[in-house]
Amino acid sequence: MLDKDIQPSTIGGIKRYAKQIKKEYGIPHSEALNKAAQKACFENYSHALNSLPKSKATESQNRLFFSTYWHDKSSRTFGREVLEIKLSKPLFEIATKSDFKKAHGLSWFRLASLDHFVHDQIIHSQETARDSICKAVRELRFMEATGLKPTNDYEAAYPNRDPNNKLPQTDHATNWEDPDSGQFILVDEPYLGPVITGERAEWADKHSWHLQASKWQGMYYPGESQMFIATDATTGYDFTSLMEKIDNIPSPITTENWNSESSFGHDIFLSPQAITPQDKKRAIARGTIHREPSSKTVPMRRSQLVNEVKKNKHPNFHVIDVNGEEYVRANPNKKKIDNVDK
Repeated sequence: MLDKDIQPSTIGGIKRYAKQIKKEYGIPHSEALNKAAQKACFENYSHALNSLPKSKATESQNRLFFSTYWHDKSSRTFGREVLEIKLSKPLFEIATKSDFKKAHGLSWFRLASLDHFVHDQIIHSQETARDSICKAVRELRFMEATGLKPTNDYEAAYPNRDPNNKLPQTDHATNWEDPDSGQFILVDEPYLGPVITGERAEWADKHSWHLQASKWQGMYYPGESQMFIATDATTGYDFTSLMEKIDNIPSPITTENWNSESSFGHDIFLSPQAITPQDKKRAIARGTIHREPSSKTVPMRRSQLVNEVKKNKHPNFHVIDVNGEEYVRANPNKKKIDNVDK
């Protein structure tokens, strides 16, 4: 059904809206493109093509930053990693916040602003910090190129939704869906060669599923694992087109080809769209926040505090038992304890 409330703001958005118009009214694609462009306040599609690339605001919307913070206790060093990428379309035309939370690598990041994903945990090494960014970017590039969205429909990975029909030797599998058709797509990335033989070939033949190795090196471990794409072959889904999109994704970013900003220390990274005080506050990685004692609070983990109170290190507090769990409470008329982790 055509969503008449949409007002596209990019060439990609106009193209997608044109597909809806074409399907709704049965008109030629060129006419649908012109109508979609008019919805975006342009005279026609050619006018949109000539105008939108000149918009600096649109270009800035397609810049995206990833930041992580790390602390290597063995070398007693700590720092920050920042990677900038450019997307072919605005972020929310690729996926929604909910979609990002379903994707394995991206789910570790929080969207601090429209152009910034921040990792809230302090990672144990610089190499791992970079790797976490690389994995998230590879997932995002996959979504950008294919239009697929992550799904939590795990049973769809089994033909006839029967767990006994699981793909043999599957590893590091992720579940995806084509939002236009509803087609389920299984992405499998085991440590196997690209040739499909044996029980995996028999499985595909038995259940009438496509199973094909991609030329792109994949999301999980490029150069080591092999990406396979699988989906039901009986639905008429354009599997060839999907594989062309995947095979044409540029070489995936890895820690080996890392070429971006690294700095020592945990200075806050502020992206160009972090403008308001609220934006700048959201940009702070939560793991870098160190609570300090005040006149009314003592920041400390609950287990650590319970032990210290039991040893009479904090005479103004006492331990209580609630359903077998020990908690610390301030003595009457004494200072309170806040920020105590359970």
